[in-house]
Amino acid sequence: MKYLALNALIIISFSCKNNVDTAEKNTQTKDTIDNVLISTNSQTSIEKIKNEQFSNYQAKAILIGQKIELFDENNNIIKDISNLNEKIVSVLAISDKINFHKNVSDCNEYKWVKIKIDNEIGFVDGTYLYELFEHKQNQKKQIGTDEIEIILTKNMGQREFDETGDPLYCFSDKPIVFKDKASKYEGVIKTLKNNFSENNKYYFEIADDDGAGDEIKTIEKINGQYILTIERSYQEGVGSLKVSIYKDNSGKFVAEITEFKRNYE
Repeated sequence: MKYLALNALIIISFSCKNNVDTAEKNTQTKDTIDNVLISTNSQTSIEKIKNEQFSNYQAKAILIGQKIELFDENNNIIKDISNLNEKIVSVLAISDKINFHKNVSDCNEYKWVKIKIDNEIGFVDGTYLYELFEHKQNQKKQIGTDEIEIILTKNMGQREFDETGDPLYCFSDKPIVFKDKASKYEGVIKTLKNNFSENNKYYFEIADDDGAGDEIKTIEKINGQYILTIERSYQEGVGSLKVSIYKDNSGKFVAEITEFKRNYE
């Protein structure tokens, strides 16, 4: 009788352990599935967006990226918005906490940014957003009957400096926004590839980081093209650029660097 009771106890205990193991395995499998899903979409933090603290932040920013997704407050994908690459959107708020992409070794920070696209509101990884902001090199110039404007941008997800002010050496692109009142154009402009463009990014930008700093000296309009004369300061030496901004055959504004010189100290 004792033998039978002991056997029954062992069977019950084994059954309970199997149930616990199965529950743990199911939980782990679900977590793994969720993590893979988040990782697939470049988001590795399992904390819900709705649990983070946000600060109101009124600004305009450009969406730039090959794969951009709009999330709800539960980290669910509302929709893929990659087709809105280069579109200017309204920023409503930004998360206080810095999150980290797990699968990136360096420069892996990001903040959640709440945006409004048309009539839809959602959250985007801030590394895909470039905020239009006040800068001493922003330009607004009346040339004849036309008015143009150059506005610098900065990344909303990845910091350039840490809390102490030391550089993180995470130099993200800083495409300018070019506005032409006559043609009602407002957006980024691509840099044409030539012998002078090898040290410049895909989008034309005004350098402003630990590597180099630009100062726009003059803006002229010659034969329908806007000609920028720029002085560039490096840690060692100085340089100068001539840049032509004009419409290409498709009617989009582009930037062509027509002259580039550098003097080393």
